Amino acid sequence: MSESKRTPIRLDSTSILIKAIFILFIVLIFSGTDLLVKELAFYSLRGHSDIKVIPGFWSFRYSTNDDIGFSLLRFLDNILNKEQKLFVLVFFQLAVTIAVAIFYFLIKKWKYLLPLALIVSGGLGNAINRIIHGAVIDYIMWYYGDFTWPIFNLADVYGVIGIFSFVIIFYFFSKEKSLKSLIRPKGQSGHMPESS
Repeated sequence: MSESKRTPIRLDSTSILIKAIFILFIVLIFSGTDLLVKELAFYSLRGHSDIKVIPGFWSFRYSTNDDIGFSLLRFLDNILNKEQKLFVLVFFQLAVTIAVAIFYFLIKKWKYLLPLALIVSGGLGNAINRIIHGAVIDYIMWYYGDFTWPIFNLADVYGVIGIFSFVIIFYFFSKEKSLKSLIRPKGQSGHMPESS
């Protein structure tokens, strides 16, 4: 594409202010709730036996995760010491969260804002918890028979709901064909986000 046909990304100050207020509100409520529940789990579940919510299916169990979901970075244990790994994980979580937040402010369609704000809330909640405790506190355990789903927390729920909502909206309720078109819609100058 030639330089003359490129549409510059323009950020409208009113739009940014509204988005900033919205994401701040969502993050304060959701990340705040997540961190509060994690602290409750830390003080009430740690060192105690499981609390059965639905016998044979759902219990509360205190657990800590010094890795990311599904232990994807467990290989770092062979390369880094505990403090180095903690630094890498915090940096990784914050970098991804900041990248999603930047995308949030650049996106043109309002319908994507809540899913992206949920992803940011989840990422921030886990990153802050990792900084405070050196690991992420998990406490929700789902199981059936011999099968046990990896123990998780509210921040994980926010992230999963945010990602699935974003994907569903993008593939089933949107005309955009690429993520780039969400930032720079065809024929749009980029002043205010569209409502649809």
